[in-house]
Amino acid sequence: MNTRKAHVVSRLRRLPEPINRLMSLFRIIALSFIVSVMALPATGVNAQDAAVALAERFAPGSIDTTERANAALDEIVAARTEVDSFYYDQRIACYSRFFASACLSDVRQRLRAAQSKIRKIEVEANALLRKEKAAERDRALAERDNRAKQQPGSRSRPISGTAREPSPDVTAPAPAEAPAEAPAISTP
Repeated sequence: MNTRKAHVVSRLRRLPEPINRLMSLFRIIALSFIVSVMALPATGVNAQDAAVALAERFAPGSIDTTERANAALDEIVAARTEVDSFYYDQRIACYSRFFASACLSDVRQRLRAAQSKIRKIEVEANALLRKEKAAERDRALAERDNRAKQQPGSRSRPISGTAREPSPDVTAPAPAEAPAEAPAISTP
């Protein structure tokens, strides 16, 4: 067997120079591919840490007060900044790899997943804040109506955009006289 192996090796050494160069280039490409594939799982480990930590702190349905909603929105800003900077660094690292487009695609996919988790929390916090503002506005209107009912002499003004009736002490201006009609011009 050793003689056969030596024979194959000697035949490879006798190949023309361009083929030897091509084979060495192929070895370099294969080695760079293996290194980039081995490095790929290591970059994805921390990819969604900020989004996952935020999702654990603010589980669905856990935002039930305005203080908690405001805290969630503050943390969302920080988490989004952290995720964006991490993925920016990952995109730059992809350009040094041989298969950059596949790496960029993976980075974009992980970015969308992390942003989706953050967005769900943001929507829930904003919905609670909107609901609280509407409730506060309704309470203010009810309080205003109660005050108006308690004071018999005062009239409450409607909130809607419809026209208000003029008060009885304001007189309407007299209509202006209509202009005299111009004589008709006849044409032959």
